[in-house]
Amino acid sequence: METKEISDLPLGTKDEKIIYKCPECKGKLGNKGTMGGRRDKCPFCGHMHDVPLSKSQKRELRRQRSEIKKEEKRQKAEARREEKERLALEKEKLDAVRADMAEQQHEESHPEELSVTHSPAKPPPLEQPLGSPPPLPAANGGSSKRIVWISLVMAGAVLLIAGVGTAALFLLRGPSLESFDGFVRVAKQIRMGIGEGITFSDFSEKHSELRDAYALINWTETPPVLGEKATVAFQKSKELRETWRKSILDDRYGLLKASVQTQLNGTAWAFDDFLREYARLKGD
Repeated sequence: METKEISDLPLGTKDEKIIYKCPECKGKLGNKGTMGGRRDKCPFCGHMHDVPLSKSQKRELRRQRSEIKKEEKRQKAEARREEKERLALEKEKLDAVRADMAEQQHEESHPEELSVTHSPAKPPPLEQPLGSPPPLPAANGGSSKRIVWISLVMAGAVLLIAGVGTAALFLLRGPSLESFDGFVRVAKQIRMGIGEGITFSDFSEKHSELRDAYALINWTETPPVLGEKATVAFQKSKELRETWRKSILDDRYGLLKASVQTQLNGTAWAFDDFLREYARLKGD
């Protein structure tokens, strides 16, 4: 009996019996289960034919087809998930570009803020220099008032020379924290966002608000230590935004990912330091 092996079909079992008819002479034939799917020769008419599959082979084929369908579904779901992630990344990149363009447009339309943004260590002076008294009246009897102001100025100068520093300045004009309200509000929001995993688009939007609030601080009446800590926090936020933006747009190999995380931690620390000093001055 001549047979031919078919490698892509499951093997039948030798305990099974395959009963069928010759497709040519219709003679009744029988074969072992292991012959299912193979070529055989009819003993009656000599016709070469394929032996039908056994029951176990049919069950195995159904199982394999079911596994193939499951794998196809899994691959389609995986492809949809990857496409969704790709679209989300593209959207975040687009949001980053839009945020960058919006900030550039804002800076171009508000050139008066550039000196504060690029040189935060030197806040713009207001109309009256730090520590100088208001103009003295020139009317009759003004000499006594003039003497009082001169005495106060001399007392402040003596205290400054003696090392009292900030206390002497605020003998003439007490510290005011009202201009920090907006900066403190946004600083708290950014600090909370860093702790909760803020996205770049949200951080970039909050940084723009922080920049606007920073420009409104009244540096004439600002305690020096608080002003310095506010400047450090603002600079850290600005540097983080630039590094984060580059990591999204230009960092193909993920080299800036660790730097972004390090700057996130440094920015959080700077905001904590500023907020502690603000709370101390407020007496909270």
